[in-house]
Amino acid sequence: MHVSVISEDRMLSTIPSVYATNSYLLSPGSAIAYAGLLDYRVRTGETRCGLVLAERNPFPVEEAVARAMKISQRNPEKH
Repeated sequence: MHVSVISEDRMLSTIPSVYATNSYLLSPGSAIAYAGLLDYRVRTGETRCGLVLAERNPFPVEEAVARAMKISQRNPEKH
């Protein structure tokens, strides 16, 4: 069993990082799960594909996603 502790700062940096590299917008919970997967891969040297299931759409938690992306909730297209 492997355990990762993901800080809020790491979650906030993971969301825009994944968006920049894959054009996929993660919810905060999915960002935490993805960061944990990355930690696991680093610790174990695992190179195979991993699967992270998104528990929800990022829009119900738009305040956290907007903060992570450093955009306004009122004008999301201006980033």
